[in-house]
Formats: sequence, structure tokens, C-alpha cells
Amino acid sequence: FDALSYVWGSQAESFPFTLNGCISHVHHNLHTALPYLVRRGDARLVRPIWIDAICINQTDKKEKMVQIRLMNKVYR
Repeated sequence: FDALSYVWGSQAESFPFTLNGCISHVHHNLHTALPYLVRRGDARLVRPIWIDAICINQTDKKEKMVQIRLMNKVYR
């Protein structure tokens, strides 16, 4: 998989994003990048990609802390 590194941007700028029927909110910069990562007319990604804001459960503080400690391995 590839890991996407990006600047989160302002907390005030969040946009709804649906993946596998689940709605979450992403920051402006990620919202802008997502269309370039998805095939036109096809919701499947061109290749597997890891995006922290989507792959880490942002509402579960315990999971988030565990995943943050593993991020150095993800970005190698």
C-alpha cells in the first residue's frame, strides 16, 4: 500500500466523505486530493492507500493513540 501524507488544514474546514457506506468528515486538503486518488466513475482506489484520517478511528482515543505510535512504520 501507499501512505498519503498531507497537511490537515483548519479544523473548521471539514467535508463529508462516504467510504463503504460509512460517512466521516475529512479536512479540506484531503477532500481536495481524494478525487485524484479515485478512478473517474469508479469508487475503487487505483491502488491500496493508507490515509490516517480515514484508516484510524478518529473517535476512539485509545485506538488513535495506538495507531499514532505505529505511524513511523507506516511512513517508512
